[in-house]
Amino acid sequence: MAKEESTAQAEPVKESPDTGTPGKASAPPTFSGSQLIRSVSGVDRDIMAAILLPDQQYTDADVKSAIDKFLKKEVSINGGR
Repeated sequence: MAKEESTAQAEPVKESPDTGTPGKASAPPTFSGSQLIRSVSGVDRDIMAAILLPDQQYTDADVKSAIDKFLKKEVSINGGR
């Protein structure tokens, strides 16, 4: 009887950086709104200050999505009066 060789390769196991034990990939890092606001300057800082809550936690993807959504809003004349 001949052994059959598997053509499928095993997926590499990612190590968790904080424990060094094998496991699933860790969640993306989160930052508070105030940390994110302090980390940028110029117009981006003004936009982030307008849309982020200082005490809430955000991921990079959350922030990018919120900025895109904010910039795509329609501008109203006379505040919709």
